[in-house]
Amino acid sequence: MIGNPEEALSYLRFFTDGNIVDNCAITPNTMYREGSNLAIESPLAAAQSVLDMLVLA
Repeated sequence: MIGNPEEALSYLRFFTDGNIVDNCAITPNTMYREGSNLAIESPLAAAQSVLDMLVLA
């Protein structure tokens, strides 16, 4: 969200605060749960977003 850092930060906070949306949530071991399936791509994308925000700040 280039040019909108406050909105990007609010999305990252929502993702990492343990919110459950449509049976999807990040787990304590940083995996992402979609129903009963675990995935890794969403936490990796969130981590990359944090790094991008720090580098571009």
